[in-house]
Amino acid sequence: MAYGILEDKYVEGMSVEKLLPIVVKAVDAAMKRNAGTGDSFDVTVIDKEGYRELSSAEKKKILTS
Repeated sequence: MAYGILEDKYVEGMSVEKLLPIVVKAVDAAMKRNAGTGDSFDVTVIDKEGYRELSSAEKKKILTS
């Protein structure tokens, strides 16, 4: 499920800001279709500025937009 969404929406060279909603929604959609995966996931951004994890609030905001 996630691969299908990523393959459909991903364009090489996209910014992290444009990719985050695609990634979060792809993982969320896949998890909803597989009861064995649990109910939460982590998203980490590693770039020139360093390492950071999205908070639960950030992920929720992406999913409701």
